[in-house]
Amino acid sequence: MIQRVCGWRCFLLGVLFVGGMTADAQTPIPEPPILDPGATLRDPANRSVDEPEEIPVAIPLEDEEIPVAEPLPDSPPAQQASQIPVIPKVSSIPVEQEKTQVAILGYHDFSEFRPITEMCLRTSVFRRQMQALKDAGMPVISLHEFVEWKNGSRKLPEFCVMITIDDGWKSVYTDAYPILKEMGFPFTVFPYTRYLTGRGLSMSVDQVKEMLAAGATLGSHSTSHLFPSAWKRAQNQGKTSYDTLLDQELRQSRAWLQKRFGASVSFYCYPGGYHTPEMIEKLPTYGYVGALTVIPKKVRYDTDNWLLPRYMVFGNNPQIFANAVTFQPISESQAVESKTSGSLGSLPQAWPAPVQKVKPLANSVISDLSPIVSIDLSAEQDIDVKTLSMSIDGLGWVPAIYDPNSRVLSWEINRHMRVNTVTVRVRWKTQTGMPRLVEWQFGVMEPKTDYLPAHIVK
Repeated sequence: MIQRVCGWRCFLLGVLFVGGMTADAQTPIPEPPILDPGATLRDPANRSVDEPEEIPVAIPLEDEEIPVAEPLPDSPPAQQASQIPVIPKVSSIPVEQEKTQVAILGYHDFSEFRPITEMCLRTSVFRRQMQALKDAGMPVISLHEFVEWKNGSRKLPEFCVMITIDDGWKSVYTDAYPILKEMGFPFTVFPYTRYLTGRGLSMSVDQVKEMLAAGATLGSHSTSHLFPSAWKRAQNQGKTSYDTLLDQELRQSRAWLQKRFGASVSFYCYPGGYHTPEMIEKLPTYGYVGALTVIPKKVRYDTDNWLLPRYMVFGNNPQIFANAVTFQPISESQAVESKTSGSLGSLPQAWPAPVQKVKPLANSVISDLSPIVSIDLSAEQDIDVKTLSMSIDGLGWVPAIYDPNSRVLSWEINRHMRVNTVTVRVRWKTQTGMPRLVEWQFGVMEPKTDYLPAHIVK
């Protein structure tokens, strides 16, 4: 299921292209740790970092309309200060894994003089936000600590914040970095590689290197920060075209960053929050262990590692920061229920069951993590069997087999499903060329098990 998420104004960013950059020789780069929970995640297994090939420029569709964020008039300093919440004092005492919540903050651009927009936050407001975290004793964790907590090898306090900054604006270095350094807060930058030119409002490679040397961490925000239309156009052109674009934007961006900076890149940030099942399928094969969205929610230990939520702190909406730092404690009963009962897929009420016989049953909830998915097409009289296909959320297109005797199309799931609510889509054309589509959903209850990562010694 292709998911579109709010925030297409995130694509207001001008794309500046990197040309003629040659990576310096670097020592071998260690692979990131396996991120768990998620038996869904595979160890990238000592991948080499290849020199990225020349990447063609992707041009958005000319007729695509991107909403423009209108600059807002500056509010008086007293009013700006009142927009920063007073955060209650929080404890720094570590708790059990299932009782911790992490609010991931996402930022873009900063300025004290340019107009306020969604993407551009007043530098003085950012300082006040960071000071509010400091005054409350809010634990601000690094990406490494986040991974260890998700693995189960580190305990964190009950409420924590993690700071991320997207795109690669120069103001990250000139405005935000000095404040974060002063506060002693770790942070992760997610640039898209074609923007790191040092020209105009973009950061330079040397500026990023300086921040990394001071303790910042690095993630990928793709190669080109493409519009959704570019992804959809590639999909319409067929699997080869789409796979080429996935490689260009996901794999090559990680390879370029690792070779250029000599730093491990283990997380991906979906541009604009736009993601597809095929992206989720490819990311672990390229060496990533997690990916960030723009869905404003707290992260818990069992949150899907490929759909990690974030609060995007817009310059014209101070309420987002307030929402991010407002926590509700998890009760003992909730923590026990979460750990013992498993995650249940919540099924939409409006999905009708198809007339065809399907397995798993439409709108049912199953505990089998490797079920046989099938549809009985014996009532369909004019199928062009060469056009039959099946796709499953989180897995993409699957090699389903059609039995001409029983007229059943089926496939046994042989990979761990990464979503709790699964949508199956079966497509075909009739002998006269009319397209047909059948879709249904089922939920998956995944039992929780205590897990000790292999690299942790008792």
